Amino acid sequence: VRSSAASDVYKRQYQRRVRASLPFGLPHLTMSDKALPPIIATVVFFVLGLIGTFAAPGKDRALSRIMVWTSVICMWIFYMCTYLSQLNPLITPEQDTDED
Repeated sequence: VRSSAASDVYKRQYQRRVRASLPFGLPHLTMSDKALPPIIATVVFFVLGLIGTFAAPGKDRALSRIMVWTSVICMWIFYMCTYLSQLNPLITPEQDTDED
């Protein structure tokens, strides 16, 4: 019983240190929380698309809307590719152990 209470104290102290080291006191993301940044980014890009849609000038409004949504979708795809490539990197650093 004593060891589990001590491990709980150490666990809480570690969590406090991690929160203090992260910006704005954000907790460390676990595997289930890694879906949160893409969801937030999707909402942000959607809002940007809506703002661009309603800010389109009067002349050639249809063309402006197409350009806005095409650029928003391209930026979203670029963000998702970047995020997913960092989530599980394919290339890892290799240590050179050959002594010449």
